[in-house]
Parts: sequence; C-alpha cells; structure tokens
Amino acid sequence: MSLLNRTNPVASFILSTLVLIGSITLISLRAQASGNQTPAVPGTAEIRISSEIAPPGGTAQVKFSFTEPRPILSSGSLMTIGGMLVDGVAVWSSTGNAGGLGVLKDGVLTLSTVDPTGVLGANVDYPFLTVTMDLPSTLPMGSLLPLDWTEAWLASATLPLSLLVKPGGVKVAAGINIRNVSPGGGTYPAGTVIRISGSGFSALTKLQTPVKYSSLSVSPNEMLLTLQEQTTMDAQSFQVSNPDRSSDTYFAYLRGTLIHPPSRAMLNSVEPAFPAAAHAIASLVPWSTPQPGQFVAMAFQNPTLGPAVVTLQVTSQGVVQSAYVILPAATRVVDDLSALLGGLQLRNGDIVQITSTSPVQMLGIAGDENTGKATPFLPVF
Repeated sequence: MSLLNRTNPVASFILSTLVLIGSITLISLRAQASGNQTPAVPGTAEIRISSEIAPPGGTAQVKFSFTEPRPILSSGSLMTIGGMLVDGVAVWSSTGNAGGLGVLKDGVLTLSTVDPTGVLGANVDYPFLTVTMDLPSTLPMGSLLPLDWTEAWLASATLPLSLLVKPGGVKVAAGINIRNVSPGGGTYPAGTVIRISGSGFSALTKLQTPVKYSSLSVSPNEMLLTLQEQTTMDAQSFQVSNPDRSSDTYFAYLRGTLIHPPSRAMLNSVEPAFPAAAHAIASLVPWSTPQPGQFVAMAFQNPTLGPAVVTLQVTSQGVVQSAYVILPAATRVVDDLSALLGGLQLRNGDIVQITSTSPVQMLGIAGDENTGKATPFLPVF
C-alpha cells in the first residue's frame, strides 16, 4: 500500500496536488474570449460556459464544457452569480469517480472538482460540470446575468495546460423551462416513472432524449415518462422545445433530500457534487487534529430504490465504537464527521471504516470556518 493510501484522503489530496505542481507546470490564466475560435496556443484547455435562457422565477442549468478532451485531476474557480440561488452542482466523468463542491458566500460561488483517476474532462460529449440555479421572480424581462470564472486553475493529468475561459450567462426571457428531472441519478427498472418538472409544456412540446420510454404524458408544469428498459439516469440529457422556438436542455443528476440539517452552519452553504459511482465499503484516517474552526465532514447519498444503512466504525486506541445513518431512497446527509459519530472526537491515527447495506455515493469535505473555504476529497475505496 502506498503512502497516500495509508494517510488521510484530505492529506492525500493535498500531497498529490503538491506533487503535481512540482512535476507539472500549473498555469492559471483567465482570458476573455468570444465566438467559436479554436485555441491558438497548443496546450491550452478551453472551457466554454453555456448561455442559457430562463423566465423570472425559473431555473437555469449552466454547463461547463471543454472544447477538446483535456483530462484533469482537479480544478477550481470563482463565479459571481448575483441574486441567483444554487439548486445543485454535478460533476461527470466516464468512470463516475469525479466529485466536487460548490460553496456560496456573498453572491460568489466557489467551484472545485477532484478526480484521482484523471479522466475528468476527457469526454466532450457532455459537460464535465453543471450548476443549476434558480432565478429571482423579480428579475425584469430582458435582463442578462453574465457568468465568468475568475481565479480559475486546473491540474492536468497529462500535459502542462494553460486555461482559457469563454464566458456565458443567463438571459431572462419567456419560454419553456426545465426545473428538475426526478429521479435524476441511479439505475431504475423498466416501468419507473421519470418526472420532468418545469413550465411551458404542452401537447406541442417536443422531447429529445437518449432515454427510451414507453409512454409520455404532458401537463403545463410537468412531463411524465415511463422507462421502457432499465436505465441509469446520471448525466442523461433532456431537451424540450416548443413551436415558438424556445428550448431548454437539462442533464440529469440526483439531488437527494436532506434527512436533517447539517450541525455546522457553514455546511448550509456547501453543495456537494457526488461521484456517480457508489460504494459499499470505504475508509479514511484522520490526519492531525484540526485547528480551531477547521473540520472534516462527510456526505452520503443513496441512489438506490430502497433504504441504505451506513455504518461508521472507529478504532481508537484499541477500542471500537460504531454509529450509523439510515438513508431512505433518494436522500442524503451532509454533516461534520464527529456529529455523524455521535459527538466522538477523533484522535490522530484513528481509523474510520465505512460500510453500507447497499452502495451509496460518498464525498469528503475539508472545511475551514475561518476562511469560508471547503475542499472536496474522496475516501479510500
């Protein structure tokens, strides 16, 4: 077992990033660009932020895509979103191992991703990152909410890369709008009903999706389709269009219902982007005792049809203690690790074993209340 696997995943992530910076030229470059021009400089990673249209009080899912395959291990950025509210963050890779976080503070959304397999961004058929946001109902028609990345960076899994960001935005206008697809993640059998909620739907609305369905019913605020075969919903695309030429595209993801509020206030502003891959066994080893205001949290989400019992077992100085969390289908929990352990304060070298009665999605969060920053990490699977 390597040193990274024997240490805490947060420390592993930080250490691996430092190693990357030492062996890979990590360049942070913010550039304003427009149009569809191809990067002129070899070794440039170009990220395009989509331009969306949504009505007042509607929902915009902003997509972040590489224009060419650019495998990365991690990334980070800041984005001013004004009065919009974050409704969910999703990260997709071909292996399903990529995860991330969105942290909202004072109208600025900090985004970060991590993929230890280094394939995030290698597939340009779908966005590697999406942020779903709700627009205030008071926004006047014709308003334009520009979206751009600042202080953006990435760590390449292959070659040194500079980063070029093409800004996007949200235009406030009438038209068809998708608010959510539920269930949006997990694998479901034939006969499962998928609900597309939103506004502007009618009998004339056209739906384009790779999902095969046997029946479809439409009302002004929802479309119900019945799966024709077993289907994995993660990252499935749904495009709706009306005769007035308005259209909207949404990539599905699971945003489970919280079973209880987090015990730390800062976690209320943290939106986890769970890896699509689910696991029944994992472990982590806490590093040195966090400084005041710093903490480690864990997020678990159940993408299965039935309840999952997640058990956290701690071995501390030869004594074994256990705690468990019951997650009904399509629910999640995001909380301080000590709170999940019933108030147990972990010591240096304590081993935390995580088991679940059925595979669940897992994400670690290293938080700092002093700075308001949080970093995603993955347990050892």
